[in-house]
Amino acid sequence: MEQNHSTRTALINKQISEAKGGLLYSSLSCVGFLTLGGIITGITYSLAEPGGTYVATTGLFLVGMISGVVAVWRLIQLLFYLTKRGSSRQPIAPQSHQQSSSNRTWEDLN
Repeated sequence: MEQNHSTRTALINKQISEAKGGLLYSSLSCVGFLTLGGIITGITYSLAEPGGTYVATTGLFLVGMISGVVAVWRLIQLLFYLTKRGSSRQPIAPQSHQQSSSNRTWEDLN
């Protein structure tokens, strides 16, 4: 029983780790592609003469938005796995706490 619980916990921790990595990668690529597309479009727009042409980097914007959707999906996955791990009954180690006194002040915490 204990081995089954530990393998299940290890699997959930692995899934959480993968979701965190995917979330980080997707969100950074989303920000990067959208920023790069905005910079290139802004520079070419400012260099274009009135009535002239400029480059609108729709491809970079599209890839950035797709990466954003993937990042939102990874966030949902991460929240699901964290909720799943939190609902498992993990043994709680006993902790020794001192009884708090109502006469304590902030200086006592130093």
